[in-house]
Amino acid sequence: MARPGGPGRSIIQLGRSRRSGGLSRAGWIAIAAGIFVLSLLVRTCVSGGDGQEASGAPPQVASPTPSLTATPVHFDAVLQQLTGFIFPIRGACIPDADSVMPNAPRTYRNGVHEGVDFYDELSCATVTRGTNVMATRDGLVTRADRDYRPLTRAEAANADSLPETLDRFRGRQVWIDHGADGSGRRIVTRYAHLDSIEPGTVVGQRVRAGQVIAHVGNSGTPESLDQPNAELHLHFELRIGEGFLSQGDAPDVVRRAYARLFA
Repeated sequence: MARPGGPGRSIIQLGRSRRSGGLSRAGWIAIAAGIFVLSLLVRTCVSGGDGQEASGAPPQVASPTPSLTATPVHFDAVLQQLTGFIFPIRGACIPDADSVMPNAPRTYRNGVHEGVDFYDELSCATVTRGTNVMATRDGLVTRADRDYRPLTRAEAANADSLPETLDRFRGRQVWIDHGADGSGRRIVTRYAHLDSIEPGTVVGQRVRAGQVIAHVGNSGTPESLDQPNAELHLHFELRIGEGFLSQGDAPDVVRRAYARLFA
């Protein structure tokens, strides 16, 4: 028999304490594993089985980044609202030369052409001094330069691109307002470099498509100072808000836009 306090007693007491006062190491491991598995099951059930925590609402899905809106709006979106237009010169067609179409480079007007130039032999029609210019669509006359002052040599030599300078380079003009598009932008046609204006074309007058409003000239051009028969043509612009039709588009897109406009 082992003596009191010896190794035998220690082993017996240790065995008793494990059975009476606590669990074995293996028992603690089993309990911890069970708790871990149970917590996973509870979390999965609460989140609906997709691994997301419940929030009382459907999972939020991030919206895709919106694409930038093209500025200005290209002709496909605009031309749906531009109907009833005719050529401003009888028998005219879209000129073949890109140099007389919108977006062609210029040394003035901020470096870009903003309309269509109808020249003799370039636009399927005879265009000389006094050729009739017609309203391209029903509308209201908002400008008619009946008291036009001819361009001076000092103005012709001006190289800045201020709005008033560019306006002088357009010469005698008529503007017609054709209403607003679906976005509230005003649709306006401009007829520039005119030689004269019809007596009935006055601000506030309503005109019809095909009505003669003015006559071709070369006012506002440097040639008008010394060459009265040079640069005779009609400069035609279709304005949409602060921009012009097919602004910034490639030449083939511009050509399709104007062909569709006058279809």
